[in-house]
Amino acid sequence: MKDTHSKFLALAAIVLLPLFNGCSSEDSPVKIFLPLPSDGQHAQPAASSNRFEESEQANSNAIKSAIEVSEKYAQLASEAAELRQQNKTLRTENEQFQNKLKQTQFELNKTEKELKEGNDMIIETTVELNNWKNDVLGFREEMRQADIAQLQTLQKILVILGGETRENVAMGAENENSGPAQNTETQ
Repeated sequence: MKDTHSKFLALAAIVLLPLFNGCSSEDSPVKIFLPLPSDGQHAQPAASSNRFEESEQANSNAIKSAIEVSEKYAQLASEAAELRQQNKTLRTENEQFQNKLKQTQFELNKTEKELKEGNDMIIETTVELNNWKNDVLGFREEMRQADIAQLQTLQKILVILGGETRENVAMGAENENSGPAQNTETQ
């Protein structure tokens, strides 16, 4: 097909060249040299008529190809525009997520700090509570010891004043009636 186009262009150039140079056919004769076909045979008149039909078919094929390429280009251009829009949307969403991530990270760090402080405070409170509990238990023991000491002192005072205590009464009853006194004491 290229070969027929180049032959047609060479022929047109040879025919139209004298017109562009300002020469007319009367002034000088124009010699036309046509290239020989590649197979070594002379061109036939039927082949020259087919040449123009082939060029029209080639032009129509070229137009169809150009239309197809144009349609494909339009389709690809619209797809590219959609992809650009999606890219822009994804970038915007990515920026929003980055901002949310920074804010969440800040809140997480703040919460971790508060939890650590709360944990330290709970540990201090537990230590203080254990100390208080030990102090209360120690104080209770001291109070018991003090109560025992007071009771012993009161008992001694009663003995000095001539009063009888349970121990003295129980001992005296055992001495008088060893059997029945024990039964009455246990009741």
